[in-house]
Amino acid sequence: MPPELSVGIFLSDSVIREENTGKLSLIGGFQFFNSSTFPFQGQPFVVTVGLRNVPENRQFGIKVAVVDSKNLTLGRSEGQVLVSKIPHPDAIFEFPFPLPPIIFPEPGTYTIAVTVEGVEVGKRALIVRSVTSMN
Repeated sequence: MPPELSVGIFLSDSVIREENTGKLSLIGGFQFFNSSTFPFQGQPFVVTVGLRNVPENRQFGIKVAVVDSKNLTLGRSEGQVLVSKIPHPDAIFEFPFPLPPIIFPEPGTYTIAVTVEGVEVGKRALIVRSVTSMN
């Protein structure tokens, strides 16, 4: 199977938006949580979603949720956004959403689901691994 282009859902420890340019700097990007004990409480983190074809001059809602294999929501972040001007039809807009510490009951693959106005627009895996203690 050939590689595929991922949907724009990125995980990081933090995000900085430059004041004058609006550029985002994602600090501490990752794709796994590691723990030697479970349940495990992860650190707060940021999910940055890249969206295109967003409405211009209309507020719309985005929700990011971390769900388990039973579709139980373990944590979420949501907000209303407004794009006042779309500079180009192919423009991609990046929206960071901070998530609080989440308790993961066991190792496994969790899902980060992104919805816009109640419609799922993308998802990605968040892998929580059990590792042997370094002590």
